[in-house]
Amino acid sequence: MKYKAMILNNNPKNVDYVYGPEQLAKINEITDLQPGIVSHEMFKTMDVSKVEIIFSTWGMVSLTDEEIARMPKLKAVFYAAGATDYFARPFLHRKVKV
Repeated sequence: MKYKAMILNNNPKNVDYVYGPEQLAKINEITDLQPGIVSHEMFKTMDVSKVEIIFSTWGMVSLTDEEIARMPKLKAVFYAAGATDYFARPFLHRKVKV
């Protein structure tokens, strides 16, 4: 079984810098990764009810509790960068690992 995953970020250049072709190939191998990078605007209109994993880096979208509630299956956020303080708290309140 592959986890449903997406890359959520407002800055594609940062994603390209952190997640190179090898990393993306491995992520694709172990997940059912949504094609492309999902921006906050795209997220607002997508069906994200089956998302289980989010990958991101600098430029991670700060989601509201209501937006996170749209992902009842979400288990983890993998953030490849520094501090998570600005976005993590709503995820942690929902027992999502960051």
